[in-house]
Amino acid sequence: MRKKIIKILSDAIKSCMDKGLLGIAEVPELEIEMTRDPSFGDYASNAAMVLASKARMKPRKIAEDIVANISDPQGMIEKIDIAGPGFINI
Repeated sequence: MRKKIIKILSDAIKSCMDKGLLGIAEVPELEIEMTRDPSFGDYASNAAMVLASKARMKPRKIAEDIVANISDPQGMIEKIDIAGPGFINI
């Protein structure tokens, strides 16, 4: 499941790059963690904060763009939230 979520996030970042929303050359290696509090979801990613310095953008805006470009044709993701400065909770 973890690898599938990372793939979904990577694809969303690639989509953002293709649309010119992120000024980065390549998708960095992504990591997701299990959330400490189940009310936040099953997984959390700090991808937007990792990308912020490279893209010279606010992490929250990056997180919003990533979430807006997520494609989940298999319906694996029940809910996505953006928390704090740009954590993506799934």
